[in-house]
Amino acid sequence: MTAKRFVVISILVVVAFILVSLPGAISAERQKRELLRTAKALQSLSHDRLTTAVEAFISNRQASGTARPSTVSLAELVSGGYLPTNEVATFAGKEVFVSLGIVAPSEPEAVLIRVRMTNGRDVVVMGDGSVQVMPPNKALEPTATAPPVSTNR
Repeated sequence: MTAKRFVVISILVVVAFILVSLPGAISAERQKRELLRTAKALQSLSHDRLTTAVEAFISNRQASGTARPSTVSLAELVSGGYLPTNEVATFAGKEVFVSLGIVAPSEPEAVLIRVRMTNGRDVVVMGDGSVQVMPPNKALEPTATAPPVSTNR
């Protein structure tokens, strides 16, 4: 009788462990897929189109005598009419910032674009064009909090 009880208790412990671990494993897998989707979206983003939008944003800021921030959000580029919504739809709901600084070829570690993920990590495009995942607070911090990119216009 005690051997059966031991087997039953062991099975219950294993089942409980699986049930407790499963949500964490599912969440980790979702986060991994989201990181990969974001990295792929950054790689497929038209950097020429983004550069044109940023240059127009900077030019309009200078023409109006408004101070130039160190970054601009994709949400601000969309709401200002510099980028159409459909070009950044893959970033809907995410905080995405673009550096407004000039990056020299000797600065491959400079962050050009930063996407803040829900887990606090940042997916960034570096000065050398590589896409990297950084832990929280390691990437370029925005000068102001901007709303996430919205696809509803």
